Amino acid sequence: MNLTVERGHTTFTFFRAEEDNDSNTEDTAFGAAVKVMLNKSNTMSIQYCGATRSEIFLPDKNTIFTSAGYSKNLGGGIKLEGSIFNVGVDNGSGNSDNVNENGIVLGLKVKF
Repeated sequence: MNLTVERGHTTFTFFRAEEDNDSNTEDTAFGAAVKVMLNKSNTMSIQYCGATRSEIFLPDKNTIFTSAGYSKNLGGGIKLEGSIFNVGVDNGSGNSDNVNENGIVLGLKVKF
């Protein structure tokens, strides 16, 4: 299921998905995002997503992803875009193989 609502310069998106892989495994995922066009050349966004894998004989595995992004149109078909994010993975088996990391992505987008 996906829902997108736009009002003026703001876009809100929500999704939810569920899948039964077999009789022992079920995956669920959800997410929400807000994108705001601040003016003709600046846009920012915030995203939050989560996913769970449930297996009948094993602990649940959970993943959470959050990010914030920014885009600036520099003109001439060039955009500066960047995001900062955090991903957390709980494999349900203690701390040894769980992940909680941050990152930054920055780049130029060029249209010809």
